Amino acid sequence: MLRVLLVDDEPFIVQGLMVFVDWEQEGYEIVYTAADGAEALTYLKEHKVDLVISDIKMPVMSGLELLETIRRENISDAYFIILSGYSDFSYAQQAIRYECMEYILKPVEKEELLGVLRRVAKVSEAARENEKKKQARRLEKQNRKEERKLSGNTNSFEDMIAYVDENGRITSTPPETNHKKEEINHEEIVISTPRQESPEVRKGRVEYFNVSKGYGFIKDLSGTEKYFFHVSNALSELVENAIVIFDLERGKRGMNAINICISERTAD
Repeated sequence: MLRVLLVDDEPFIVQGLMVFVDWEQEGYEIVYTAADGAEALTYLKEHKVDLVISDIKMPVMSGLELLETIRRENISDAYFIILSGYSDFSYAQQAIRYECMEYILKPVEKEELLGVLRRVAKVSEAARENEKKKQARRLEKQNRKEERKLSGNTNSFEDMIAYVDENGRITSTPPETNHKKEEINHEEIVISTPRQESPEVRKGRVEYFNVSKGYGFIKDLSGTEKYFFHVSNALSELVENAIVIFDLERGKRGMNAINICISERTAD
């Protein structure tokens, strides 16, 4: 079971989340609930959890402050999901900066939450399997080293070899000899780059547009992804709920919508 910490200052929200989905059936166990980020932080310093689901606005310490603190101080490597009633891109931007796995807008839809929980479970299982393989390789190398000691051959060339893992770190553990790259479901990729050989025509809806500040979000109609845009990248005048076609361009914080053009307007 994956251990879950729920963080929200409104008790009825916490109670609602506890019965919203069948946690046990999905492979999760809610081990603690906290009323704010400070209480959650205290718990995380003493206990191991796999997933934190937190509100964004709370007294004492917000969800973003909690996320920033546990990442900066290496208190927990738990997956983090933020539930928020704020669609302002600056909040989502901060969450992404500190490795938030998902930023879900309230009211939370059951299917959306279930999809995220299943993705977390899949990623967590892959990480555990990878760690098991690394431990097995370390044990195998240690056993060979002990065998050489018993046979009197202590100056093995293998003992002087250092390896570089997939993250560029130096390690004494040899890599997998038949390493197979993990297959990734393209539907689960939030930030992606269009294939160069066959540019994809993307269609979306202007879900949020702050006219005074000149930015907003476009929701991709083919999935659940939401992309930030600035009015300077619009080829026509934009309004909320308008259906648009657009391209993507990688920005400093992820993929941004560009070359935005009205496809059709939706009546208010």
